Amino acid sequence: MKSLLSFFIFKLIIIVFFVLLLSESSNAQFNDDALFVVADAENLNAAESKIDSVLETMGFFVEIIGQDVVTDGATDGKSLVLISATVSSGTITTNMPGLGDMAIPLINWEPFINDLLGYSELDGGEFNTTEIEIILEGHQMAAGLPMGLTTISTVEKAVSFGVPVGEVDIIAVNPNDSSQAVLFAYDEGAEMYSGNAQPEPSLRL
Repeated sequence: MKSLLSFFIFKLIIIVFFVLLLSESSNAQFNDDALFVVADAENLNAAESKIDSVLETMGFFVEIIGQDVVTDGATDGKSLVLISATVSSGTITTNMPGLGDMAIPLINWEPFINDLLGYSELDGGEFNTTEIEIILEGHQMAAGLPMGLTTISTVEKAVSFGVPVGEVDIIAVNPNDSSQAVLFAYDEGAEMYSGNAQPEPSLRL
């Protein structure tokens, strides 16, 4: 997807950033339809259930769909698409081959589809940590967090990252390797590794 904004985030704390971000963005001009792609639509994990609850509280009608049955056509009429970290990158790439060409707002937690989305030549990865580093505190996706280290867990957990290319805003990084972006965003029309972020009248998270 040629996204306006997209980010990768620690799998067990995505709710914290998601709630803060949407709270900061409450005036976004979305319609009320969202597509949430997960590994198993019948067995959501705690994070996925919370995301669904937050979206519904905000007034979204959320269609939750499993990765094995999702297609490009499932995004028709949607104003927001979310890709869970639980999905298989291979399955998404196979079932949604046009994802990189659709001008629909995207929140993505699966770092291994970077190439499909046009962010970089290679996929992202994971690193273990208890904290991340905010380097662009004024950005909306920083959700009000200050510059510097932010503790995300009392024990080390796997954090997803990407290495995006182009006119990209890097909001948070791996404290031990600043080339690994934990949170990053492309504005409308921004140059990416492959193509440009598609124009979209509503806010891209």
